[in-house]
Amino acid sequence: MILDSTTVKSVLLVALISLTLPAALGAELFVSPTGKDTNPGTQASPLATLGAARNAARPVAAKEPVTVHVADGVYYLAETLVFTPADSGSEAHPVVYQAVNEGGAVLSGG
Repeated sequence: MILDSTTVKSVLLVALISLTLPAALGAELFVSPTGKDTNPGTQASPLATLGAARNAARPVAAKEPVTVHVADGVYYLAETLVFTPADSGSEAHPVVYQAVNEGGAVLSGG
């Protein structure tokens, strides 16, 4: 099979985009009531608490966008969950916490 230069360029462009897209999207962390705070915070091995997600996001906050995906379930907060201004990231690289399903994640404090 012989490829013309346009096809080769297209294939190379698609490969380049696929390699750079994850970096452009930023970091993603996942939290689930069934997770463990010793997990890496991936979709397959989520963290268990928002505090652990906050701590995992801190090293990259303001350096790249961070999205924390919070799975459905009840998250009991035994103590106050404190966020500092640095935990927000920056305008260019925000830290965003979002429920996987609107209304499905419940924060419960005593």
